[in-house]
Amino acid sequence: RGDEVLVVSGLPRSGTSMLMRVLERGGVPLLVDRVRGPDDSNRLGYYEYEPVKSLASTGVSERGWLAAARGRAVKVVAPLLRHLPPGSPTRVIVLHRPLGQVLASQEAMKARLGTVAGATSATVLARQFAAEMERIDALVAARPAWQVLHVSYERMLADPEGECRRIGRFLAAPFDAAAAATAVDASQRRF
Repeated sequence: RGDEVLVVSGLPRSGTSMLMRVLERGGVPLLVDRVRGPDDSNRLGYYEYEPVKSLASTGVSERGWLAAARGRAVKVVAPLLRHLPPGSPTRVIVLHRPLGQVLASQEAMKARLGTVAGATSATVLARQFAAEMERIDALVAARPAWQVLHVSYERMLADPEGECRRIGRFLAAPFDAAAAATAVDASQRRF
């Protein structure tokens, strides 16, 4: 993995935490801080790294954590991908989940957190999410140092070993696909 950063991306509530667990179980070192612990919305944890959340608002000099991400996997939600440096060797695994499921999961999480009032409508959110996912391929195409693999949430649940083998080939580094597949827990799915 050397100097490459492995980015796990997708929309919020699309299964990126599951994909981080898959990578960890397969032997990929992670850049996480566990500041946000497991809760009723994500019982196995979020696998986040807090400084990532400020990518859009920090200058290049405040992104020193990127050096620590080399050779590791870090989760960066789709809207923040464009704020990563374009010249750094990066492999991006983008998780795709049906938009209806993402929105249902978002709404359930907002209800659990009590943040429904004044929230963006589901229609507006659906348009924003769809546009964000469409931008990913153009972004990657404009960054020659980047490579991308698209992974389906549904296929990951249906054939974890097959999808983990695909991920292993994409990583071009040691990866235990059989062990990684054991991290896929369909019982965590609610939508």
